[in-house]
Amino acid sequence: MDLWEVAVNGVVSAAEAEAGGLGPPALRTLQREGQLRRLIRGWYAVKPPLENAPWEEPDPFARARFMHALTTTALLRSFDGRVVASHYSALALHGIDLWRSDLDTVQLQRVRDDHSRHRTGAVLHPAVGGDMQIEAAGGLATVPVAQAVVETGLLGAGARDPTVMAFDALVAADHALRLGLVTDEEIAAELQRHKRHPGIVATRALLRHRDGRHESVGETRTAHLHRLLGIHSTPQVEVRVGSTSYLLDFVDDDDPIATEFDGLAKYTRMGKSATEVVLAEKRRETQVSDQTGIHFLRVVWPELDRPRVMGERYDQARAIVRRRRRAA
Repeated sequence: MDLWEVAVNGVVSAAEAEAGGLGPPALRTLQREGQLRRLIRGWYAVKPPLENAPWEEPDPFARARFMHALTTTALLRSFDGRVVASHYSALALHGIDLWRSDLDTVQLQRVRDDHSRHRTGAVLHPAVGGDMQIEAAGGLATVPVAQAVVETGLLGAGARDPTVMAFDALVAADHALRLGLVTDEEIAAELQRHKRHPGIVATRALLRHRDGRHESVGETRTAHLHRLLGIHSTPQVEVRVGSTSYLLDFVDDDDPIATEFDGLAKYTRMGKSATEVVLAEKRRETQVSDQTGIHFLRVVWPELDRPRVMGERYDQARAIVRRRRRAA
């Protein structure tokens, strides 16, 4: 029996496997062989044919999001239509980026009753009054994306630092806008609907900066770093050098300084080695700088948490471009 053929969204139940002739001993063998991964009691993720399993994904952020989506799928199927995915779990099903959400805990919303419940690895929120709009991600029921974005931010209410979850809402909003899964108006409407909810202040303050031009979590965080430092910049600026067009992550509105975020993912894209990608980036920067006078400032993950250091680097970059301007 090929479990992948009977799996729904990559998930199969023990009952479905047993109906096909695979009992508990066979399932344990498949787990040892890496063909299955237990998600919750009685539900398993199935390794796709001719592909790496989600639990084999080398990027830890992607791996955690994939496994969270599979666990959410298992819980949705186990509740058989009585719940929908909500908050960041709904966002994970839609393939939307997250940053610091607790992906060990699935967020669900009841369809009919108003009882909340915490169980191991899951939180069940009460149903929202009135007619609940439901969207589907791969045939799975979720709350609307705009609702999931805002309510993810509201999970920070009462926390020592409520901006952690509010920032996850911003990361998700940027990605959802870029994918066309939500509109500015829909997010604004959800912010208004939750205007009296605890945690709305931090969530509204950060979501005010939502921008679908940011292409990654790192770029959303770089834009936030610019705001903290009082830097006014424009994302995704096209620069032409001869017949070639380059897209720069951020360009300062006042000085010819481009900020480029260096994420790990770009060094493995299209099968190229890190050395090949770095050299290509250097050549691109040299071409753009020689023709336009733009000074490049590269930012890596650890520096996003050190605004003072980045402020000093930015001041040095400003000094360089202004000396060039006086010498010209």
